[in-house]
Amino acid sequence: MRADPGGIWICEENVSDGWWRANDRILYQWQFNAGYLAEQTIDQHLAAIRFMEDVLEGKPFERLKVRDVGLVRDVLKAALAAKAEVQKSKSTAAHQASQIMGFLERLIKQDGYKRLPADLPGSIKLPKAAYAKAMPKNDKAYPSIEEAEDLLLAMPRLSVAQKRARAMVAIAYLGALRADTVTSLRICHFDSEYRQILQDADLSRTKNGKSLRIDWFPISDSFLAAVKDWIEGLEGAGLAGQDALFPSLRMLQHRKDLKTSN
Repeated sequence: MRADPGGIWICEENVSDGWWRANDRILYQWQFNAGYLAEQTIDQHLAAIRFMEDVLEGKPFERLKVRDVGLVRDVLKAALAAKAEVQKSKSTAAHQASQIMGFLERLIKQDGYKRLPADLPGSIKLPKAAYAKAMPKNDKAYPSIEEAEDLLLAMPRLSVAQKRARAMVAIAYLGALRADTVTSLRICHFDSEYRQILQDADLSRTKNGKSLRIDWFPISDSFLAAVKDWIEGLEGAGLAGQDALFPSLRMLQHRKDLKTSN
């Protein structure tokens, strides 16, 4: 379950519960034609387009003017220099501007939109000076590998849930994996022979839909031991290969050979 930043809705009025509807048909058509992109990338593009729509309060795209796109550009510029939650990083602002530009370049070629100004897409481009004014973000504090190992060794390991939690922490450090990737791995993705973790975009959730073979980081064997201990427990329960590396606890609790371990 996750938020759908590009959700399409049908309602009687132009706006319902914060969602505009005037542009849903063209957005649906764009989404269909964007099928060559990874799902997560489509979501990001749709979120940028919806951002433009929100700034313009749902104005129909067939009536867009250069000054409308300029207003969206000004909001992005202001977000670069803002503070707290409304602040956008240089990367986020640049990506959203690029995604909106790409959408507008396609939009002005569509039937019903060909009368839009030809220079509409270029109006969203952010000046270099805007990036220079961007507020620098505070450096994040990260635990050292030694601190992470201390945390891992201090984690309890009596129940199935506790062992699973330890293995999830350990594999994240072994391969520098995102949480969404960790929770979608299969048992076969952990390759002990070649000391690798496979990110298969067809089977697991990977950043930008990329498949990768990740060599384990040369860190303490404590991390490897935690993952191996977990996998041995899964294999002892009859799981292997394409089965989830981190199944839901409900599923595990209903296996007769694991009930006594909970």
